[in-house]
Amino acid sequence: MDELLTVKEVAEKLKVSRPTIYTFIGLGLKYIKLGERSLRFRPSEVERFVKTMEQKTK
Repeated sequence: MDELLTVKEVAEKLKVSRPTIYTFIGLGLKYIKLGERSLRFRPSEVERFVKTMEQKTK
């Protein structure tokens, strides 16, 4: 099972701002909601999202 990443960790990994991660959620980045204010991401899902976005720009 993948270790879950926080919004901050995903932003650091992708070298984008935290608000950009919320934009990515609107574009289809899947997340897991833990409680009312806590989101987590599977590394495999982040990779899938990046590949999808790369294909759209080609």
